[in-house]
Amino acid sequence: MTDPKSLKPMGLKTSSLLFFIPAFLTILLFVPGRDAMIAMGYEPRTAFLIVGAVAFGMLFFITAGLYISEGNRWTWSAFKHRLRLTPLTTKQWVVTALLTVFLLVAYLGLMALGTREWIAQFIPVPVWYSGEGETSSPMLGAYWIIWARLGLWVLNILGEELLWRGMILPRQEKAHGRWAWVIHGTQWMLYHAWKPWELIMLYPGTLAVALVCQWTKSTTPGIVSHAIFNFVPIVIVSLIVFGVVR
Repeated sequence: MTDPKSLKPMGLKTSSLLFFIPAFLTILLFVPGRDAMIAMGYEPRTAFLIVGAVAFGMLFFITAGLYISEGNRWTWSAFKHRLRLTPLTTKQWVVTALLTVFLLVAYLGLMALGTREWIAQFIPVPVWYSGEGETSSPMLGAYWIIWARLGLWVLNILGEELLWRGMILPRQEKAHGRWAWVIHGTQWMLYHAWKPWELIMLYPGTLAVALVCQWTKSTTPGIVSHAIFNFVPIVIVSLIVFGVVR
């Protein structure tokens, strides 16, 4: 297995390509790709789920390619060692809990300040993201939506965390030292360019996740905090499906 101490540094050019090429492909999937599926007759919500699965599934292939290129063995022990899938100490769990709270507070706080509305003056939030115009298939009683969103949630969290925090961040630390988290967090924020109206709201969180993962030398805080943050919309969708919220 690859010893983290022997990892090759990953400079700004290489890491930028690994962030921005998937970002560009994701934009193509979520905008013209999704529109094309709707034109073919797919329901808007279904089209979103399909292109999302493709976009996040793509990250697993990039992770596998990098993993193989480093000469790592395909064993669970080698995999979790290289991708820093480590158990956390009590102190690190407390920090991870605080990180999760920070993600939610920072995002919702910036939203409350009208950040999205301000950006929408220049980059309008499309109806497919805002939820408007998607009532052609009512959500009440549509339990499949919950399962589909859960599947997309798993692909999203593992796809991003294994690649960004697991494969790339350790090598960025070799290249950029103590400031790797700033570069990494900024690149991760820009990866979300397919939804530019959220970039400012996401930026404090992307920096914070990178900082904590670099401090703990572990991908686990990123997985936990990211998973909880992205689970909130699933809770909201579930409440609508079960008729608790209308």
